[in-house]
Amino acid sequence: ATLPESAVDLVSGVVAYARPKTGIIRRAILWPETVQAIQDAIDQRPKARQKECEGLVFRTARGRQWISNATAQPVAAAIIALMK
Repeated sequence: ATLPESAVDLVSGVVAYARPKTGIIRRAILWPETVQAIQDAIDQRPKARQKECEGLVFRTARGRQWISNATAQPVAAAIIALMK
């Protein structure tokens, strides 16, 4: 949900990202279909509505981040919409 674009190398198919809590780097090699899905998500995502969302790979349909400290719960809202 908070994956920065700088952590994703779609050319080599690798994600290298420090765990927020511990700072330990985690590295993952992506399958070709995952690389394509991430590229599609980046190409289709809406414009960022908040400055802190500009560098994130994933955004909500409204251009916000998926993690919220406010009363809005974007992940829960998306799941509820899918269950209808």
